[in-house]
Order: sequence, then C-alpha cells, then structure tokens
Amino acid sequence: MGSCSCAPALPGQLSVTVGRSSSFIMRFLRTLLCALCLWPALAGAQDWNYRVRPGDTLWDLGAAYLKPSVGWQQLQQHNRIDNPYRLPPGELLRFPISWLRVEPAPARVLAVRGQVELSAADGSSSRAVRAGEQLHIGDAIQTKADSSITLEFADASRLQLREYSRLRLDQLSRYGRTGMVDTRLRLQQGRASNRVTPARGPASRYIIDAPTATSSVRG
Repeated sequence: MGSCSCAPALPGQLSVTVGRSSSFIMRFLRTLLCALCLWPALAGAQDWNYRVRPGDTLWDLGAAYLKPSVGWQQLQQHNRIDNPYRLPPGELLRFPISWLRVEPAPARVLAVRGQVELSAADGSSSRAVRAGEQLHIGDAIQTKADSSITLEFADASRLQLREYSRLRLDQLSRYGRTGMVDTRLRLQQGRASNRVTPARGPASRYIIDAPTATSSVRG
C-alpha cells in the first residue's frame, strides 16, 4: 500500500516520501498531514492588493496586470474610483485574482547527478536531463540508482528529487508581475526535499500531490 509523508525540516523546507508502510503508519501519517499541511484557499474569491506609486494610471496598471479580456474600467468599478485620472500615491488597489494575467513559468534544472530521464509532455522519446535546461507543464522526470536532480521554480523555490523517484510537473505558472506563482507537482514514487519561498500573495501555491495525500505549503 502506498503512503505519503510530509514533515517540516528547517524553516521553509519540506520533505515528502512515497513508499510502502503498514496500515498503522498510514493512519499516523494521515493524522500528521492534517495537522501540519496547509490547504490553499480558493483564489478566485480573493483580491491581490497593489499600492499605488507616483505616476500610476488605471490603464497602465490594467495593461500590466489584467487579462486582455478585462478592461481597466472594471478595475475602476471594483475599487469605486470616481476620478480615473487621479490615483493618490499610497492608495491600495484591489485586483480580483480571477482577473490577473496568467503566464507559463518553466522550472529550471540547477543540477543533475547520475542518471535522470525526462519524459516530455509532447510525447517525444525519453532522454537524459541536462543541467541548465527548462522543464514545462506535463513533463515527468525519473531518477535511477545513486542519482538526483535539483529544480528551481519561478519564485526561487527549490526541489531535490532523490534516487528511484518519479515526479510529474502538473502546473507551472505565474500571475504576471505580481510575484505570485502557482506550482503543483505530483510525486508518483520516491522522495523529494523542498526549500519553499514564502508566499507573496493569496494565490501563491506550492503543492505536492502523492498517491494518498496532498501537501501544501503557503506563507
């Protein structure tokens, strides 16, 4: 029977292991997960706050942060701004998360030790992973004996995948220039250690799914 464990290491670190265990350990780990792992809030009902700087205009901010389908007039209405030509510096503007621009944010391979194979999302033949290359949504990596790989994500969070492990990259995206990043990973086998950057807004996520549980780190 598969199992997943997550436990805090040093501040900002998380270790996750998928392997075999007894039913007693399974129950214990599930209890531990409930106590230690935080689930992400629903981002769609929240706002990201921006503090106005001198020279800011609604149309410039809309072009920088909003999806093309969302006009700056909607931002004006949401914040109840009477005069769109005058934004007092220091004032907080609220941007609904669902309105924000979302962009791909590939992971970067920092280091490879031993034999690590990549199964790309485009279905191409498996090949060796190289340090310095980028990995994308849907890619999967697998480590062999005495092997490991270290990945860095858009918010500078890092993951090290240990030997005999398999990881799939389910979501790698960022909310424009807000600093918020959505990273979702699936640990299908083995062990991974993580150093997670503190969240920069309500939509920031760092989630690792495993066969029996999901661990989430925010804040």
